[in-house]
Amino acid sequence: MVLLAESIDRSVTMRHKPFDGPGVEPARQGTHADVQIHQYAVKTVKMGVVNGAAVLRGTLIQMRELALATIGSFLYHSRVMVKALPQRFNPYLLVREGSEFEVKFSQSQMQRLSGILSASENDVQVTALFSRLKNLIVISGQLATVYSVQCQRCLEPMNVEVNESFELVFVDNEDKASELPKELDPVVLDENGQIHVADLFEDELILHVPEIPKHSDVAACKLRQTEFGELPADIEEGKPNPFEALKNLNLH
Repeated sequence: MVLLAESIDRSVTMRHKPFDGPGVEPARQGTHADVQIHQYAVKTVKMGVVNGAAVLRGTLIQMRELALATIGSFLYHSRVMVKALPQRFNPYLLVREGSEFEVKFSQSQMQRLSGILSASENDVQVTALFSRLKNLIVISGQLATVYSVQCQRCLEPMNVEVNESFELVFVDNEDKASELPKELDPVVLDENGQIHVADLFEDELILHVPEIPKHSDVAACKLRQTEFGELPADIEEGKPNPFEALKNLNLH
């Protein structure tokens, strides 16, 4: 567009250039008014070209930003797309989807965990992602829940919040589980190649139950008043102690 402005400038200049050669009449020569008109015309054309270029450049920038925003929004929603994890599932089928899963279930579905807790009415919230590790299927993610336990200092009920990460490996039987490296935590599937979420996460949840739950702040403990009862009314002050003679007993 700059080249177009320069071309217009040359064209207008040639058109209004005064002829001062021999035999040219004075009326044919350029006047001061002609020069002003010429300069104004060139300036106007240049301004139009420059402004047009600026508008076009701004439009292209806006189109680029809109395209990037659209692509970014699509990628974001693709990443955070979450599906409900079935209560019972086959991990070999879910790993193909490449999606993030979430599931919520009650602590009461796990008998061993319920036997440890004071109450098991709270829910367990799990977010998980399936992946492959060579020929193995891995499930990893985050689990969160609240344990109802008894403080061993004040014997009052208390809550323990749990928010832990996990990584488990699926195997078909106990023999394959024993072949895994020690750093991998195996989970054995049933005879149909499936597993229930309660069976999958129960051991992991039990590991996070505190062995000796206590309030982190001693001031939060409501210590009970200890009473040993009252002395019988027949014990009077100054009455001989029947065990007084034992002080002088020589056992050697």
